[in-house]
Amino acid sequence: PQDFIGDIIIVVDGSAADIRDGLTALARLDDRIRVVSSPTNRGFVATCNRGASLADSAYLLFLNNDTLPLENWLEPLLQVYVDHEAVGAVGGKLIYPDGRIQEAGGVIFNDGSAVNVGNGDHDIDDPLYSCLREVDYCSGALLLTKREFFESLGGFDTAYEPAYYEDVDYCFRVRGRGCRVLYQPESCVIHIEGGTAGTDITSGVKSYQRVNQETFNERWRTVLTRQPARPESFDRAAWHALAPAGMRRSDAGD
Repeated sequence: PQDFIGDIIIVVDGSAADIRDGLTALARLDDRIRVVSSPTNRGFVATCNRGASLADSAYLLFLNNDTLPLENWLEPLLQVYVDHEAVGAVGGKLIYPDGRIQEAGGVIFNDGSAVNVGNGDHDIDDPLYSCLREVDYCSGALLLTKREFFESLGGFDTAYEPAYYEDVDYCFRVRGRGCRVLYQPESCVIHIEGGTAGTDITSGVKSYQRVNQETFNERWRTVLTRQPARPESFDRAAWHALAPAGMRRSDAGD
């Protein structure tokens, strides 16, 4: 928003010189923008933690570079902290470029696997995707949390470097502190899933999704026994059955 007061910290994670130069030129046009660079690619976890360490405002908002925020996307996220108690993190509605739902909050199953609620559904305004509700996690592609709270938890855990499951683990630690993770449907962002790391889980950075699930499973094995079993298929009925479950599992940190 034009009237936004705060820092826009862009961490350039080993990008090419022309990208760094272009962002530096952009920063000269807007004193809210701060650009910092890493000479080599360090990955999502280290990059987010570095950006967070440079912030001094009350809130941290993590936003991927392969996103396009839509109108009125920021204020509803912040408003959740005004209207609700014991909030630890807030995410929004992620939408594929073709208009389908990518994520309306996330669910973790008892085998540690994850699913994005509504993934692939063309009806993005279905009531299920249009109500504020508690969820197991929200993607780090769009995630708001309080800076002091993030720091008290040690940020995103480096055990998940370079990327994947760090956001799920963070949300479970949030809930372990007795706080809630909420999905705010009024904040909508187009996300080009895999725009940075690709979508092939057998190669490159994306392969860490499988590796880090094992790390997550080991850490949260007791809590996972209280998560639902993964259904054989997903349809609208499955989404509706799964969505309320997150509201009953706010004791994740036992």
